[in-house]
Amino acid sequence: MKMMGTEKEPMPALGEVKSGPKGFPIIMFMDHMMDEPCSLQLSSLVGDLPPDGDLKKVDSVALGFPGSSFIWLGKGTERMHMGREQVKDLVERLNEWLETGKIEDNPSVPF
Repeated sequence: MKMMGTEKEPMPALGEVKSGPKGFPIIMFMDHMMDEPCSLQLSSLVGDLPPDGDLKKVDSVALGFPGSSFIWLGKGTERMHMGREQVKDLVERLNEWLETGKIEDNPSVPF
């Protein structure tokens, strides 16, 4: 656990996986600076499978069932939908930051 500051208690990085209001898994956690609740939750929106139906392409398409196409991520009611490609790119950027402490310009990730 990391200390949240000199006067704050240690806080786990993320909470446990629980069931949200619609029955989809949700992970609750706190914003480290604002001390406000945040969440990561599977979304019920379903995207399309690739035209050829090839499930080996799951890194870039949905699996075709609720919870497989999008996630909700954000603070309180200010949450965003993120698709699989966005999540994949975000994970790459976050891993880069974890490894180097930096986020460099990377032409392969178009933001």
